[in-house]
Amino acid sequence: VEELFARVRAAGRAYGIEYAFEKIRLRANTLDAHRLLHWAQARGDADALVERLFVAQFQRGEHVGDRALLAAIAGECGYPAAEAAAYLASGADREAVIEEEREARCLGVRSVPTFIVAGREVVVGAEEPAVLAAAMERALQA
Repeated sequence: VEELFARVRAAGRAYGIEYAFEKIRLRANTLDAHRLLHWAQARGDADALVERLFVAQFQRGEHVGDRALLAAIAGECGYPAAEAAAYLASGADREAVIEEEREARCLGVRSVPTFIVAGREVVVGAEEPAVLAAAMERALQA
């Protein structure tokens, strides 16, 4: 595991990302975080939320399964925090998000990151950009 963490840290550093795996004290259930992303995507661009959740988990070691934290993060990203909290408390879209996960598993997704290019090329893990580019080329050739 430490070898994998070292590899991911090195890859992140190349892009200005400092992973702090040692700060992660709890392996959180991320269903509510994924539900929050689902909710945000329905309202437009969720990129800032994705970025902030990434920072919370991998750089700050925050508990991304905590609904109060998730609502606060949504607020930081420009969404109404109270609406986010109400949505998370409601259980809405729970089954839809679980189904999205099932579909991803059927496509072979077992870990993150996993990239599926054109529904047929699968790249698993923190790979160099050249590996992703090659997968895109193969997908274009098919």
